[in-house]
Amino acid sequence: MKAPGKLDELDKALSRLNDAISHRRSAKHCLGLWSTFVRLRDDSRCVDCHATKRVAAHHICRKSFLPEAAFDTGN
Repeated sequence: MKAPGKLDELDKALSRLNDAISHRRSAKHCLGLWSTFVRLRDDSRCVDCHATKRVAAHHICRKSFLPEAAFDTGN
């Protein structure tokens, strides 16, 4: 379970992402916010191997295959 401070940080990151999407900010900006949220959510660790070095947020389904899920935090 995440600590209360961590949950507040996650809520703020998700709120910033949702606000940017609703205000039609650039895809680059929204993807940056998406990446920030995913890294916070996953404690900057790879969800497969749990590595902490050179970690990058990636989509499960490529954005080019499913553009409507580009900012989906579950993708």
